[in-house]
This record gives sequence, structure tokens and C-alpha cells, in this order.
Amino acid sequence: MAGQARAVPSYARQTGQECIACHVSFPELTPYGRYFKLTGYTIGKVAISSEGVNYVPMAVMAQASVTNTRNNNAIDPATGDTVSVNQRNNGFVLCCASLFLAGKVTDYLGVLFNGAMTTWPRRQMVRWVATAVPITWISALSASTAPPVLPSPI
Repeated sequence: MAGQARAVPSYARQTGQECIACHVSFPELTPYGRYFKLTGYTIGKVAISSEGVNYVPMAVMAQASVTNTRNNNAIDPATGDTVSVNQRNNGFVLCCASLFLAGKVTDYLGVLFNGAMTTWPRRQMVRWVATAVPITWISALSASTAPPVLPSPI
């Protein structure tokens, strides 16, 4: 089974680089990937400029399944009734999804927003949670000043 990748396709569109330019194996970054993160995700072109839309700074990931159980019944020990084990047998189940908004806003401002959606089948609930929102402002560096890089919470 493949490990989880934390690459965001909008960064590849922004920089014109392939994902392997920044990522080796999770969670290790290449020197270029570390530089890209330390510069606040501001390398490359902005998503929306006065010339129009350069790329869509969004990516979506979803995990779904269909369950089919031959014997979907069990005896409830408290009542002796026959009950369904899986409430969604032979049905489509959307387990979880993530929405990523990531990219260069200006030459000095970059952002990564990761929102996650989870469902709880028995409660029929859907919940969206912002899981990571590093917003980084970078100013010009000079030899006489320390780098004003804000640490990313990731």
C-alpha cells in the first residue's frame, strides 16, 4: 500500500515543476522543497493576475466505497430481533474528502488551506474542519537583517 503524499497539485501548476522537485519520500523535502516552503510558497506565478487566471489554486481528494455483505443480519442480544449490521449495505459511502487551496497570492504572500470532511454513518453527520492554514508573509532579505520568515505550523 502506498504511503500518503502531502503534495498539492496547485504548487506544481504555480512553479511549473513536477511534484518530485520538492518531495522525495514523506515527509522529507528536497533542498528545493525546503526553499519553496521557507520562502512562503511564493516561487512561481500568481494564480490570478491582471492578465487573467493562470491556474486554479485548488485540489480535491476523496475516498469512497461500496459495501456488499452477503449476511448483513445479526441477532440483537437485548431484544432477540434480527437487525442489519451495516446500515448502508450495497450503497455508496463517501468516507472523507479534503479541499486544498494553495498558492502564491502576491510576491510576498503565500497560503495553504486544507479543509477536511468526515462522515459518521450511524449518526448521518458530515463535518468540515480546517486542518492546516499556514499563511506566510515574506519580505526582502538583506545581509544586514535576519530572515523574517514566519514558521509554518505544518
